[in-house]
Amino acid sequence: MITYINTVMNIVNHFRDLEVYQGAMEIVLSVSELAKKFPADEKYVLNDQIRRSARSVCANLAEAWRKRRYLAAFISKLNDAETESAETEVHAPLVTWPAPRKPRLAILVVGINQAVI
Repeated sequence: MITYINTVMNIVNHFRDLEVYQGAMEIVLSVSELAKKFPADEKYVLNDQIRRSARSVCANLAEAWRKRRYLAAFISKLNDAETESAETEVHAPLVTWPAPRKPRLAILVVGINQAVI
């Protein structure tokens, strides 16, 4: 595993070059656009929470990149990114509950998981 990590890190010069970061950033932009269309009763609290957790995935990936020299810290930050991804996954269906008003959110949930895992 360490050899693989070293190989990837030799190719990538910045965390923004990582495919996982780019995918997570696309999801952040999509969440931000969809959040603008949330129902009025969800516009403030849930809107804020889902946007923060989605952005936190990117932030944790950037922090993991900075801590890549220390395997335990690197893995810890990747776990944090996965945790924030799960939080976003939990919040996404709440916008559509009980009737699916925003089916595109289901696609975002899949995208979030694929970006982090």
